[in-house]
Amino acid sequence: MQQLARHPAPEVRARLATALYLDADHDLQGRRELILQLCQDGDVSVRANAFGATASLVEQLDVMQFVANWAAQDPSPEVQAQCLSAIALAHNYGGADLVFDTYLQHAQGNPSADVRKEITERLHWLPTDPRLTQLVTTLLSDRSSEVRRSMAWQGCNMEEHPELGQLFVHTAVNDPDDAVRADALRGIDKFMPLPEAVQFLRQRLAADRNEKAFWAALNAVEGHMPAREAQALLQEIARGPFSSAGERAREVLAGE
Repeated sequence: MQQLARHPAPEVRARLATALYLDADHDLQGRRELILQLCQDGDVSVRANAFGATASLVEQLDVMQFVANWAAQDPSPEVQAQCLSAIALAHNYGGADLVFDTYLQHAQGNPSADVRKEITERLHWLPTDPRLTQLVTTLLSDRSSEVRRSMAWQGCNMEEHPELGQLFVHTAVNDPDDAVRADALRGIDKFMPLPEAVQFLRQRLAADRNEKAFWAALNAVEGHMPAREAQALLQEIARGPFSSAGERAREVLAGE
């Protein structure tokens, strides 16, 4: 493996990094050292794969600190994103401050929208904490609509965080991008009882008469079938102005 780690073809070194993550026995002698060696490779793809592999070392806080520090210095957004992904579960092993501090640093100051978007996809694993609220607030107001949309969609995974509900409600009403508003609607049922959620969805469909909003409302309630409130809203969507959403609503009502 040391020979492969020094192979002149970066694709070979990158494949080795992935294999050390996915295929190698985690107790393999020298595995940690080889992954960390590849993390410092001169090729971006090798470093990215190697930092992805450090997720398998998440219980080792010294490694997670190394990964977090590297995220602040590597010039490649791809590598930075892999670093932020790798540390996501470190809070389970005593690394909550490391994760929150690193994520806040990049959410507030990283120039790459792709990196900031990576953070949105990891937040649902984090515990309740004022810093989580700060992160979600920051990312729901990001200058990039793609980052805001990704964060808004994650409301679907935030049912364990009722304290965040008003942030997603505010986004569903006030974001300037209709796609972001719609994605904030998708998980609105996670933050309020179904009757209240359906009432709110009706209000939004009256204000946002666009297909994205209708699909989002459909997605929000179809998992609650056969509840009376869900059926009623699906019937309204089935009679609505958008044929594809209407067809899907009829399928759900028919149990298909």
